[in-house]
Amino acid sequence: MWKQKGEDKGLWTEYINETTGESSIKEHKARVVWKSCKWNDHDFKWTGTRELTCQKCQFIYKPLIGMETVVDGRIVPIKR
Repeated sequence: MWKQKGEDKGLWTEYINETTGESSIKEHKARVVWKSCKWNDHDFKWTGTRELTCQKCQFIYKPLIGMETVVDGRIVPIKR
């Protein structure tokens, strides 16, 4: 049976299982889900009509058409 421990804190209210002593609030270790290149290390290629994808980390970037272009895998602003 779960019993409330302390005052009611809404979402963070802690409950204790009287049989096992288990707490409802648990601590989780953070883990890396996805890692990206640094901005200047990306190697972009056109993968769609308006989409660039880094060949190293699969980061997807949507450039400003007419304002940016890709030169040797780098995004470069178009000079006007």
